[in-house]
Amino acid sequence: MRIAQRLYEGVDIDGETVGLITYMRTDGVQIVEEAITAVRGVIGSEYGAQYVPGAPRQYQTKAKNAQEAHEAIRPTDPAYLPKQAKSFLDSDQARLYELIWMRTVASQMESAEVERTTVDVVANAGDRTIDLRATGTVVKFDGFPDALSGRRGRRRR
Repeated sequence: MRIAQRLYEGVDIDGETVGLITYMRTDGVQIVEEAITAVRGVIGSEYGAQYVPGAPRQYQTKAKNAQEAHEAIRPTDPAYLPKQAKSFLDSDQARLYELIWMRTVASQMESAEVERTTVDVVANAGDRTIDLRATGTVVKFDGFPDALSGRRGRRRR
């Protein structure tokens, strides 16, 4: 929390104190429209237009006691890319900033499309039955894999 507090309060960038993340003591999942627009712009410029979904993603909290007075933790300006921020942050700050930046960008990125194939083979060898399974995965589109949420493949809407 001390590292996040420092990123929130601000770090020196070219003689100016700049807060790099929003308020961090929140479990809110909503992001203001201006920030979503900025994140979608960064996705388009850094990754390509095909990584920007047709419509902004909106999230709802599932927790009953969620504090929704504050928006989700996010970079104040997603244009400060993690690779650029490393030049004015210490290593712990840079790692935390990168995590916050990546999760924010991922929350607005088009989902990955993955095709999975599983083949089950049952072989009888004398008095024994042998079960074999082969699986394969082909990435059709390498968008955000939803790995942290446990989901895989294209998001259904």
